Amino acid sequence: MVAGLPSVIDAEGRLLPPVKVQACPHPFTAEHLRVEVPAGLTVAEILDIVQPDPMLRLHAHVWIGPHKIERHLWHRVRPNPGVELAIRVVPQGDGGGKNPLRIFLMVAVVALSIAAPYIGGTALGLMTTTGGISTLGAAVSAGIGVTGRLCVGEAKPPQ
Repeated sequence: MVAGLPSVIDAEGRLLPPVKVQACPHPFTAEHLRVEVPAGLTVAEILDIVQPDPMLRLHAHVWIGPHKIERHLWHRVRPNPGVELAIRVVPQGDGGGKNPLRIFLMVAVVALSIAAPYIGGTALGLMTTTGGISTLGAAVSAGIGVTGRLCVGEAKPPQ
């Protein structure tokens, strides 16, 4: 149980079981928290406990069992006593109009399309006598570039 938070007792005097929270509160670390919070708190209040940084809370996703709880409901949903709540903060956003994953992948595609004909051509003996790439090497380079760009175009940040 989180220190400083009271236990909850129902109308018949029984102690209600806490809500079990499993959380990955940071998008770029493997930190994994398991805490218990008193029943009766809203999802928003629980998230405040698990991830006090308001900027990181903007990128949180919350589930009760298999059901994703949409952000606009966080202030109204109160998990039942004893249920498990999962919180995951993920990297996302527009990044000022730039997607870092796409940028990284495009650099990798360009590097691969430039290097592949030379590496493969040298290995297969397809280089010309002047050290340039053959027609086959140029076709491989173009194929890697086009295919890579199509794949990068499909890369989307987590929803």
